[in-house]
Amino acid sequence: MVVRLGTRRARGAPASAPCLSAEPAGLALALAWAFPPGAGALDPGQPVPECAAVRADHATPLSLTAHRGQSVLVDFWTSWCTPCRQAMPFYDALYRRYRERGFEVVAINVDEDADEAHAFLARHPVTFESSFDPRGECPQRYGLKVMPSSYLVDRDGRLQTVHAGFRDSEAAAIERDVERLLAP
Repeated sequence: MVVRLGTRRARGAPASAPCLSAEPAGLALALAWAFPPGAGALDPGQPVPECAAVRADHATPLSLTAHRGQSVLVDFWTSWCTPCRQAMPFYDALYRRYRERGFEVVAINVDEDADEAHAFLARHPVTFESSFDPRGECPQRYGLKVMPSSYLVDRDGRLQTVHAGFRDSEAAAIERDVERLLAP
């Protein structure tokens, strides 16, 4: 297994934040590097923080509090990250499959150049909400270490699960986590 770590910088992410894709060996080492103990990442059960992302109109602030009562997948992505490009269609399919049951996907783009993000979305449209973080506050508030990273949030606004990176082999596990959040 090969682990590829790209290091192109995303706004607000540490200069060393890798874009993680894996082919099975070395993944544990990569994740240990990405999430060392005490790295400031959110812990399960903690309320997820608000941050300064704005919606696609670049005027309306994103409000995660407005999604209380729904199960939410918060996804951090960039246009240049290969696993991000793989994750977006999967998250869109999840959203379309489960939105009637109270599931939302909130994607937060952290590209330094918003035009790159808009071009990506024009090439790869999604049906869920995509927001932009012009100041890079969101990755810092979430303790982001790897692109992409997704945070599954329960109906009370508390973190339940973090998925660092994206691999097709983990899609079924992510979907099970979503189903668990939606269970009555």
